[in-house]
Amino acid sequence: MDQRIIDVIEEIAGPARSGSARSGSDRSGSDRPGPDQPAPRPALLGPDALPADLRAILQGIAAGVTVQDARGQLLFVNENAARLAGFGSPAEMLAASPGDMMDRFEMVDEEGDPFDRALLPGRRAIAGVPAEPVLVGFRLDTGGQPQWSMLEARRAELADGRPVAINTFHDVTPRIETERRIRASERQTHELAEARRRAEEIARMLADAALRLDEADNIAAVVQAAAQAAIPVIADWCVVDLVAADGAVRRSAIAARDEQLAALVAPLRDDASVGDGTRGSGRAFATRAAVVALDIEAWWAAETDPDPKLRDVLHATGVRSAIAQPLLARGEAIGSIVFATVGERSFPAEAIAATVEVANRIALAIANRWSHEAEQRARQAAEQLADRMERLQSVTRTLADAATIEDVVAIVADEARRALGASSVVVGLLDETAGRLDLVVQQGETQPLDLDLDPRTVDDDARTVDLDARVPLATAVREARPFWIEGAGGGDEREASGSAVPLIADQTPLGALWLGFAAPRAFAPADQRLVRAYADLAAGAIVRLRLGAVRQLLLAANEAERARLESVLRRMPIGVILAAVPDGRILYANEAAVRLSPIPVEIGAAPDRSIGRGFRPDGT
Repeated sequence: MDQRIIDVIEEIAGPARSGSARSGSDRSGSDRPGPDQPAPRPALLGPDALPADLRAILQGIAAGVTVQDARGQLLFVNENAARLAGFGSPAEMLAASPGDMMDRFEMVDEEGDPFDRALLPGRRAIAGVPAEPVLVGFRLDTGGQPQWSMLEARRAELADGRPVAINTFHDVTPRIETERRIRASERQTHELAEARRRAEEIARMLADAALRLDEADNIAAVVQAAAQAAIPVIADWCVVDLVAADGAVRRSAIAARDEQLAALVAPLRDDASVGDGTRGSGRAFATRAAVVALDIEAWWAAETDPDPKLRDVLHATGVRSAIAQPLLARGEAIGSIVFATVGERSFPAEAIAATVEVANRIALAIANRWSHEAEQRARQAAEQLADRMERLQSVTRTLADAATIEDVVAIVADEARRALGASSVVVGLLDETAGRLDLVVQQGETQPLDLDLDPRTVDDDARTVDLDARVPLATAVREARPFWIEGAGGGDEREASGSAVPLIADQTPLGALWLGFAAPRAFAPADQRLVRAYADLAAGAIVRLRLGAVRQLLLAANEAERARLESVLRRMPIGVILAAVPDGRILYANEAAVRLSPIPVEIGAAPDRSIGRGFRPDGT
């Protein structure tokens, strides 16, 4: 036998070199003739194609061996090669046409893709091109598991000088399957570790969110903490919408992972579509169900496309995916939160589940804060009401001892100013003509005279104001109703505020009370009731004092008239007795009556008629 063939056989008969095919740049598979080589077989084929001793050697190699010539025709196939190719015997494989062999099996690479037959090492070896070992899978059944072989080829020459390629197929299926199981196990271990890491990261995020929500001391801080809770662990930016007291849904907070992205999402704060039931956030609130859009463009195409302005804003943020979760607390929908990712980032399953948990915690925190603030407001209102009631009762007790109207007005003005925190107070009372207001009290800087006052209606000393003056104090008396001036603020000329409340008793205006404030303020119903109460106390006390003064005048006049009458009766020569009806008690008796009466006369007592008798002129 040719020594060159013996050398090739000795080289290829050894074990396959593990890993060489994997690191090589060429990927190839079984050396089988392709459909592009339908050339007729040479005369020398089958048992007589190779010398007997060479056939015996090739048949005894513990690997699949084929020999092909330059045209790709098989000159020899051993038992192992025929078995690996799915044939019953070498003769059957040699007798098969190229088309039959292609139908019999499919060659695939390590990734499971079809193997390019042009890369088979036998063809490269015959052409004189270096042929590295390649790993090839032979799939005999469509969809079945491939059998893996390490395919190598060496060039040799027959005795007649013809070049041939000797291909060897070392079955490495057990090794490949073991390696794949190891890689699958490593991949599964890595996935489990990654899932565990993500779970721990989400757990830390939820714990941190709970802490920040709990530390927030007002509803604005709670909502902002809610918007930041999921960033950056599961989202890149978030918006929170809450239902207001009037039932409208308003955007309450926005957060983003960095300043640049925050600037891009900032226009969403004033977006007109907030609360729109066709948008994700509005739909989540209205339906109380999550809206998941992992591909925002596809979701827009399937649902309602946003208006161009909103779409431009969202595109500028680079949004990829979005999830809108309803905020549900104690069976009520209180708003919604939108989680969004940008770039290539989306929401894996664990992130979607985390958005539900985040939304639940946020909703509970907001509801608890609302309840806490409502309780605080109620407690403060109760405490304020108790304080105001105590103040009013104290003023009432103090007014009971006031001796003059000036004292009454001063007490009420001072207490009202302190109770409302006013910067000024003025009290005007109608004069005797009922055409002007006497300014009995003027304290502080913000006077009612500062507002649209016509100087012709005010005296030079500013102690009286014409009732027709264009000032709240006079207007309140004229129209017998209060005026609440809350001020415009925002740099407006009228930044001050105040209240003008008439003093009315028995439906008759007596004057008015003005409380001025240096800054704009609103007058809550409780504030209005308190100011009215002070005005009513002042009016009642003024009427009481005025009635007391009238009573004193009447008593004095009555006493003077009584003294004059007594003087007249005392000088009369006849007896005069005044007695009460019907008991006859003696109210008055002059000196003549006491002297001439036949019975004793005692002032305040009824006469005792049993003591004496009276006679008529006829003696009866």
